[in-house]
Amino acid sequence: MEATGYPGLMLSPLSRRLRTAAAAAVLGLTLAGTAVGQDDHFPFGPFRMFSTKTPRDGIVKVSLVRAVTVDGRDVRVPMGSFGLRRAEFEGQLDRFAVDPSLLGSLVVARERAAPDAPRLREVTLLKARWVLSDGRRVGYVEEPVAIWRRP
Repeated sequence: MEATGYPGLMLSPLSRRLRTAAAAAVLGLTLAGTAVGQDDHFPFGPFRMFSTKTPRDGIVKVSLVRAVTVDGRDVRVPMGSFGLRRAEFEGQLDRFAVDPSLLGSLVVARERAAPDAPRLREVTLLKARWVLSDGRRVGYVEEPVAIWRRP
């Protein structure tokens, strides 16, 4: 029986060097990503979704979707109703800002998935910010990112 106790699992010296080099490379990338990486560098950079806290005198940022139905009612539309999770939506804010027609594609997908849901005439994607002072809300600002109107 071989030293590992499992026949055929003994690594050659070259295999051991390659495995050690691969482990060192992964460890090095992870350490470097932790020191200077951003979420885009995952899995070798941080994935900060909920790992950070907002300072007591900071700003809480969130994205919202507001819409006007074809019958004129103002509604807040859950991002999930478009078939995207909040993180997916927020990850595409820059694309929506450059090309608001992408919101129209989501409206079409929403109408196909939920034909009984109110039809939307206009959709506005917003960045909202709550301003905190000593942990209390002292201000609120909304900024439109993209607006789509039904042709």
